[in-house]
Amino acid sequence: LTLRWLNRFEEARMIIRRAIKLEPDMPESYRKLAGWEIEDNGRYDRAHELLFRAYALDKEGLLSTGAIAVNYSMLGDRERSLAWLDEAFRLNPVSRITLIYAVAVHAELGNRDQASDYRRQIAGIYPNHNRMNAYRVLGELRAGNANQASQMLQDIYPEFGDPGNLVIEETN
Repeated sequence: LTLRWLNRFEEARMIIRRAIKLEPDMPESYRKLAGWEIEDNGRYDRAHELLFRAYALDKEGLLSTGAIAVNYSMLGDRERSLAWLDEAFRLNPVSRITLIYAVAVHAELGNRDQASDYRRQIAGIYPNHNRMNAYRVLGELRAGNANQASQMLQDIYPEFGDPGNLVIEETN
């Protein structure tokens, strides 16, 4: 992951591929590659293949199940996306990762009210969790609520000062 943060994408891929050769039964490696296929190449089809490999290896299933739900939502397959999300909730209805997947799926499918409901649940269960707060802010941005996102940032990180001084814009 550090190599990816340093924009050394090919080296990071090479290390994950090497890890798969050494330990082919680790679902996390396949999930990482799947995410990178989406982020770097927009290859949801290839990501889908990797996610199903991870799912086959994943003893608990929660991470792979939720990731498959998100991938189906990005492919525009509403029915399958919601079915896999239901399975993630069946496995663990209050897991923060399940709730994050629910936000992502519903936001991707255009269900803004449902995505907001799940963001509120996250805030209620994990009020001081930075990643959860980041998802809440991002959700407001995606909903077109830059002022609300600025206010949320001010509430979460008061050291930034007046929310009027915060400039927020979503980039691809």
